[in-house]
Amino acid sequence: MKKLLFSIIMFNLIVFSNCSNIYAKDTSIQSSERSNHSYTIEYLEDGSFIETIIEAEPTIIKSSIRKGSKTKNYKDTNGKILWSLKVQGTFTYNGKTATCTDSKVYTNNYSSNWRLSNPSSSKSKNIAKATVTAKEYTILNNLKKTVNLSASLTCSPSGTLS
Repeated sequence: MKKLLFSIIMFNLIVFSNCSNIYAKDTSIQSSERSNHSYTIEYLEDGSFIETIIEAEPTIIKSSIRKGSKTKNYKDTNGKILWSLKVQGTFTYNGKTATCTDSKVYTNNYSSNWRLSNPSSSKSKNIAKATVTAKEYTILNNLKKTVNLSASLTCSPSGTLS
């Protein structure tokens, strides 16, 4: 009886452990297929940094249209986002050339010490570009720092965003 019980328990452990491993493998493949983005950090002299994230929307197989965005988050030395600039672009490509057909700018301000002005977007050839001027003020409302930031999203002839 003990051998039968032990055999049943071992059989269940083997079967269910293999099932969970297969499920875990399937989940990781799906998440990696969906994670179509890149991430970089640029450190500034004062210890703050700019985090850049490029995200590409999923495309239909054999599509000649590519949409995506580049976001630049301006962060303090502790990693808190103070403000951000995002360019969103739509491109057509055919394997030989790429063309930007639309460019939009988005800004967000998360700090009362910063003010954002003059957001603009433009498109040229295979590039979508956004710019903004950010000004940091002291508690006494004196100008402390000015940052002119731009974000350019480029599409290659094969549809790769950078």
